[in-house]
Amino acid sequence: MTTDLDEKQLRAKQYWYIDGTYEFNMAGIFLLLTLYFLALAKYEGTKFGAFLSVIIVLVFLGGMFGVSWLIRQLKNRVTFPRTGYVAYQREKKGKRKKRLVWVAGFSGTLSVLIIMAINNVSTPLNWIPGMVGLAMAIASSIFGVRMRIMRFYWIAALSVVIGTAIMFVSADMNMGLALYYGIMGVALLVIGGFVLSTYLRSTTPPEEVEHE
Repeated sequence: MTTDLDEKQLRAKQYWYIDGTYEFNMAGIFLLLTLYFLALAKYEGTKFGAFLSVIIVLVFLGGMFGVSWLIRQLKNRVTFPRTGYVAYQREKKGKRKKRLVWVAGFSGTLSVLIIMAINNVSTPLNWIPGMVGLAMAIASSIFGVRMRIMRFYWIAALSVVIGTAIMFVSADMNMGLALYYGIMGVALLVIGGFVLSTYLRSTTPPEEVEHE
């Protein structure tokens, strides 16, 4: 009985990733971060650059909520009218908030330690894009395991390849990150577009259902 309920719960969760909007969501955030790091590279050493370096969290959170809202509108217009709205039991808000705070704190601390370590090591390589690519790959792989969705493994592999390649291309940290997020953002748009087109071909618009 428990196994059957778990499978139903898993299918309900998988439904949220059936139309490629997850990739669009991540692509939107990544492209916003691309613009941010390009601006940071351009204005590095100025007062505006110092201001930009302080508001990274606001840029990330603002972009995340803004893009999520846009994706929600896409689901309301395309996905839900075709295949319906599926809800699943979520964790209590208190637990989700604690987990979010823990993950954000851990990620932030790890990023600072990595940057400090790299700045103290003389190396011709720009390790930051590689480390970011690896972190993204780990997160995507965990997602793939939890959701049992194969394309998340391909996204993980792509992230490692792109992050590793950029280590040898750009010696500047901000430009390296801009390159990583820009290339990954475009790649996610392509993957999301392919998943969305597959979803649209395999489902029937509501107007056609009414006419049958």
